[in-house]
Amino acid sequence: MPEYTNDPVVSKSTNGAVSVRGMSNGTALWGMSLEEVGVVGVGRHHGVYGETRASGAGAAGVTGQGVEAGHGVMGITGAHSRAGVFGVHDSMEGPGVYGRGKPAGMFEGDVKITGDLMIEDANLIALLDASNQRIAALEEKVASLRGQLESTIEMLRHHLQERTLTH
Repeated sequence: MPEYTNDPVVSKSTNGAVSVRGMSNGTALWGMSLEEVGVVGVGRHHGVYGETRASGAGAAGVTGQGVEAGHGVMGITGAHSRAGVFGVHDSMEGPGVYGRGKPAGMFEGDVKITGDLMIEDANLIALLDASNQRIAALEEKVASLRGQLESTIEMLRHHLQERTLTH
């Protein structure tokens, strides 16, 4: 394979064909920089696209690994109402985003949930609904007891007044 030193290779395609293609039983395309970015992808729809046809643990369309002090994968956007990192599970039979660690997830700022929040096979909404029902029942009981207490106090005042008048 030819080696180029201080002689960058440029390949252009103006008809929509692939400009650079690598095919291998090993790594097809590899980029390394000692000072800057190893590989850059810029595109109208996707800057970098990854796809895997393997199955099993560790198979991924795109993998990022922070070896020394960096993040494994980082997403940043300045676009209004868009996510820095976005995950979707097309079949809806698995998580769109999965995290493992201590903590498995960390958020700085408000968290918006548009569906149910499940905690260890417990539906938080159902737990809150049950708690709200218990609170409402207790509030009714307190109101009833308050009414009984006020009646008892009024009865005692009346009894005390009668007793005072008779003596």
